[in-house]
Amino acid sequence: MDWRSCAANTPPVWMSHGCWWSWPTDRWWRGVLLPRGGLCVSTQVGCAVGCVFCMSGRDGLQRQLGSAEIVAQVVLARRRRAVNKVVFMGIGEPAHNLDNVLEAIQLLGTQGNIGHKNLVFSTVGDLRVFERLTQGKVKPALALSLHTTDAALRARLLPRAPQIRCRRVG
Repeated sequence: MDWRSCAANTPPVWMSHGCWWSWPTDRWWRGVLLPRGGLCVSTQVGCAVGCVFCMSGRDGLQRQLGSAEIVAQVVLARRRRAVNKVVFMGIGEPAHNLDNVLEAIQLLGTQGNIGHKNLVFSTVGDLRVFERLTQGKVKPALALSLHTTDAALRARLLPRAPQIRCRRVG
């Protein structure tokens, strides 16, 4: 499915700061409007990371969103207002859906008229991301969600996230 048919067949439910989408067989996923033309998009339905403070992963990962579904969130949000920055930080861990997320980034950065550094890939630290982000034509910004610099606390808060230490990142 391409993003055009996805956007045409996925009516959003708009709320004050964002919208929710769902296929008939899915749980909902969301896009959140951010200040200054930003949009936070989801990359999965559910999440496998299991952060103790996050409701998105309480039921685990349901499925990966396709690149068309990710791009459709931007298309639908643009029907509401201008979007010139996309943050891949909604429901799901983008690194666990790497191929579809990178395909969406390439499309948004080439045909979607969004500057490369206005595409922000957020991850809890999957090391595959560090290599793959440099390989595409579009090179997005990277946001590393550490949540804390205390390794033991991070392991408790993000039980299934890669256990990287802050000094390794630097």
